[in-house]
Amino acid sequence: AVGKALADVDAAIRLDPNWSSLYALRAELYIAQNHRALALRQAQLIVTARADDFAAHLAAARIYFWLGKPKLVMRELDRAVKLNPSKRTYLARAMKRPASDLVGRRSDLEAALKFDPNSANILASLATLQLQTGQYSEAVSSLTTAIRIQGSNVELLARRGVAYARSGERTLAQKDFDTAQ
Repeated sequence: AVGKALADVDAAIRLDPNWSSLYALRAELYIAQNHRALALRQAQLIVTARADDFAAHLAAARIYFWLGKPKLVMRELDRAVKLNPSKRTYLARAMKRPASDLVGRRSDLEAALKFDPNSANILASLATLQLQTGQYSEAVSSLTTAIRIQGSNVELLARRGVAYARSGERTLAQKDFDTAQ
């Protein structure tokens, strides 16, 4: 089945060699066959062919992520952001940064929010980071905005309940936990 899928992807690439996601798909199929060197080659091919295309760098970053190459992931995501500073590129970089890079993650999430201040998902991601860094009132604010945008959502209410609890607001925390149930 993987061999047939590879043949189909190869045919699609011949039809449109500029479609970055096809190289990522081919890399994923190579990884499934434990052909890591061939998967790695896909990232190199796409960024060589499409050096000025941010989507090519995002595809290469996905491949490097799957192969466990964090420095190469960040190199490609930095290039993608440089070529196309956007919600998509900043969010991709924020999600792939090392967990220890709290400042970089926060910066990327805030940059993504500038492009889409009404994104409940970005606000929820920012709130998670704020919870991790002990910024409980900021997390409550981010989650309250996300809830206002998205409506009552069990996960968002539970997260806000945690933020309230950690900030000592037990009554508000209990209210969110009760509403989430």
